[in-house]
Amino acid sequence: MYRILLLAQEEALYSRLEAFLDGDHYSVRRCDSPTAAHELMVQHIPDCIFIDFRDPGFDPVFFCRTLKDNSRFQHVPILYLSLQITCDLACNLLSAGAYDCLERDVDSKLLAAKIFAMMGLKRDLEELGKLRRFQSFGDSLGVFAHDLNNPLSVAVGNVYWLKRNIIDQSQTLRLGRVSEALDRITHLIVKARGVRESLDKDINTTDVDLSAPSKK
Repeated sequence: MYRILLLAQEEALYSRLEAFLDGDHYSVRRCDSPTAAHELMVQHIPDCIFIDFRDPGFDPVFFCRTLKDNSRFQHVPILYLSLQITCDLACNLLSAGAYDCLERDVDSKLLAAKIFAMMGLKRDLEELGKLRRFQSFGDSLGVFAHDLNNPLSVAVGNVYWLKRNIIDQSQTLRLGRVSEALDRITHLIVKARGVRESLDKDINTTDVDLSAPSKK
């Protein structure tokens, strides 16, 4: 279920969203203060946030920037509604990380279209974040395999020389065990390189799904 958080003092927008969206797929929660909104977000990260708040002490630009500076909420799209959208207000909100800003009397169909677009944006950003983490892991795995291969080559070479030059049978058996252990390490390095190549292939062939959630 998609979670929509609405920061608003009045219930008008809440009623519009509730009437238009399918209750089986969307959950709309309204908070009447920024503090209450933050407490709810900590419990359940929403899929998008609507701001329709008109308190004189409330700064929507600061609110957006604060959320976007938090790694937990930076992928959550924010839509701001106001009686009048000026160029300066729009520029400041977009610079602070807001997805968009609209006038409060916007048509319900356009409002719903924005919701579907924001849902798709959040999903794609999360997928991109996962791909980046996988890529970082693959890069670390490749560096680890490369760095381990050099001392392994030295160890294998020395064991080979010792096995050819030591006559003592007991020492030869010990070297055999060492050689088996080094073979296992070699196998692990090859396996690590295979995982790295597989991750690179998955990242390069992943298609980004730009489709928006279906509406009612």
